[in-house]
Formats: sequence, structure tokens, C-alpha cells
Amino acid sequence: DFLISVQIDNKKPLQMWLIAIVLDLFSDPLQAGRFISVLAGFGALLGVYFTGRRLHSARAGNLAAFFYVISPYHLMFDRLIHESSLINCVFIWTIWLTLAVFDKQSQPRPLHAFLLFVVTGLGLLTGWLLVGFEAVLHRVGRVTVRGFSAAVFGLLFGLIMAKLVCD
Repeated sequence: DFLISVQIDNKKPLQMWLIAIVLDLFSDPLQAGRFISVLAGFGALLGVYFTGRRLHSARAGNLAAFFYVISPYHLMFDRLIHESSLINCVFIWTIWLTLAVFDKQSQPRPLHAFLLFVVTGLGLLTGWLLVGFEAVLHRVGRVTVRGFSAAVFGLLFGLIMAKLVCD
């Protein structure tokens, strides 16, 4: 059943869908689940590096990625079949894409806005609420009309997709 995780466990379905996709690659379902968690942890590591690089410098990105790797929280949950690794990955990439859309130095790219609302929709399917979205907007400061409209469109699209899938 497509939405069995929502119907039985009242969990958001994205992690179960990803595990179901890679289930045929592994003989043990536990390894398939851990594979998704490790991939999400690696995606979060890349997101931490790129966010640190965008905010400060490549050295800051390397340092942030190093601290992410040695963090006991991430060492534990990125190996387990736990939603927190996927939530971290989605949250970090939402921050990076938000910074990319609302960057004052460059023109906002439509690809970044599109990816922002895709990642926001995935975040809503993961169980992540949009905590910190206003904090990122506050950090960036002035917002262009085009970037703000793309973010609002992405937020509405993500909410509509999550509502359609979870109902």
C-alpha cells in the first residue's frame, strides 16, 4: 500500500518510499534502511559544506563539515534507520537553497527557486515543519520580489503536495 506508513504508524512516508526503492538492491531490509540513512547523512554533510562556503568561505565550509562529521548526534543517527538523518538533510538543503534564492549579490536563478519548493515538499513528506524559514529570511535581509514570490510559491506547492499525499 502506497500510504501504509501514514495509515498505520501516522508517520510521514518519504523515508519508507526511499527504502522501498532500494529494497531490491540488498538482501537484508535492515541494510536497505541504513543505506538510505547513510545517503541522507552524506547529503547533509555536503549541504553543511556548501552552506558554510556560501555564508563565509571554503575554509568555513570545511570546518563546518568537519564538525558535522564528528558530532555524536549525527554519528549515531546517520547510521540508524531513523528519520532524523533525512530531516537534517532536507533542513540543511532548504537553508542553502533559501540563501541562494535570496542572495543580494546575484540574480535569483529559477532553478534554485524550483529546487527550493521541491525540497520543501520533500521536507513536509519527511515530517519536518518549516522551523527556521523565517530565521533564514531574517539572516539574508532584504528580499527581492522575484525571490520572495518564488519562495511563497514553493511553500504553497509543498503544502499542497503534502496535503494531497497525506490525506
